[in-house]
Amino acid sequence: MRSLVPPVAAMTLDRHDRSPTPAQGSIVERASWLRYGVCAEPLRNEHMLNCYEPFLVVAFPGGKDCADLVARARRSGVRIVETDTP
Repeated sequence: MRSLVPPVAAMTLDRHDRSPTPAQGSIVERASWLRYGVCAEPLRNEHMLNCYEPFLVVAFPGGKDCADLVARARRSGVRIVETDTP
């Protein structure tokens, strides 16, 4: 049975191994850089959206990979909240 409150998937800075400590109860999805190379982050974004079925994505300022996640979420009908503050 699917939980009514999905877990939080925290994107991390794993590329540089400076990942912040995740909040209690959160799930950290690391991109598999060695396995997938430059495709790792878009694949991770797709996995998070498909696996956790979020109802909301909070997007902080970022680069093309953040924009990829926002675009995928928007196409999936997930509500997006974009913020200007990092």
